[in-house]
Amino acid sequence: MAKEKFNGQGNETRADSRGNSRGGQGNDRRNPVRDRVQQKIDLLQKHPNAQVFVKNSRVGDQLFRAIKIIDAADTNIRDEWGFNVTETQMKKWNDDIQKLIELAEKVRDAGIELVANSKDVRDVEVMALKKEVSDFLDKKAEKETAKESSVADKKSSK
Repeated sequence: MAKEKFNGQGNETRADSRGNSRGGQGNDRRNPVRDRVQQKIDLLQKHPNAQVFVKNSRVGDQLFRAIKIIDAADTNIRDEWGFNVTETQMKKWNDDIQKLIELAEKVRDAGIELVANSKDVRDVEVMALKKEVSDFLDKKAEKETAKESSVADKKSSK
């Protein structure tokens, strides 16, 4: 029982029995993929300093999946603390999380050092990594300068 109407531009619009109108194509359904992309664009426009993680390796995919589950589990565990999670269990959970963070930081530092020693910082494509490698190289240069000046000071004092 759809009624036919014409909008100001001469294009046909249709209204269904509920009063919802559609363009003349009649096949203008929501595209969930396009909607999700638009949501991401809107979020990035609202938060221009946000860091976006793009999984472009097998390791990134595995780690990101594990981190999502750990994060969700942490939220639930903290909600249940005092009810179904005891203080001892919570302490063990916090200790395990801290060990995981320390290990991740150790692996991160080793990766930064390997990248810094193996390629020019200008060739690094990921901006966050590029900044970390650049900072690492700056600190390394400062240490070498400080070491050379302390050696020169020792020689001049003799």
